[in-house]
Amino acid sequence: MSIYNTPLEERFGEKLEELREGKNMTREQLAEQVGLTARHIAALERGERRPTLNTMEKLLRTQFPDLASKYVRQFALLFLDLQKKCDSAEISTKALDLRGLLAALHLIEKGIPSGQALALGIINKAFEPFERQLVADAVWSRIPQDATRAQLFTA
Repeated sequence: MSIYNTPLEERFGEKLEELREGKNMTREQLAEQVGLTARHIAALERGERRPTLNTMEKLLRTQFPDLASKYVRQFALLFLDLQKKCDSAEISTKALDLRGLLAALHLIEKGIPSGQALALGIINKAFEPFERQLVADAVWSRIPQDATRAQLFTA
C-alpha cells in the first residue's frame, strides 16, 4: 500500500477506470497505449499511486495526439497544480476531475474557446465563489483564456 491512498488518489483512480472501461479497454491495452505497465495502471486505479507529470503527459498524449507538446505539459501541470491545492486544502476535490479536464479538451478540440470549455469542465465545479476564483487563477496561469483550437492543436 502506498503512502498516498487518499480520497484524491482514489477519485483519480475511479475516473481513470471509468474512462478506460468507457473505451472498452483492458488495463493491458491502456498500459500499452500509454507506455506504462498494467500493474502501474492498476495501482493508479486502486488509488495506490499518485499520477506524476510523466503519467499525466502520457495520458494526455494518448487521448489527444494532436495537442501541441507545450500544451500537453501545461495541462498536465495544471492537473498537478490543482492536486497540490487540494492537498493543502486551498480547494475542494470537485475541480480536480480527470474526466472534466478531458471533457474540456474535447470541447476545445471541437472548436469551443478554451475559456468556455475550461469553465465547463473544471472551474465551475467549484461552487463557492472564492474557491472558483482560486481554480480559475490556477487554470489561467497555465492555459490562455482565449486560446483557440488552432492554437492548442497541431492538426
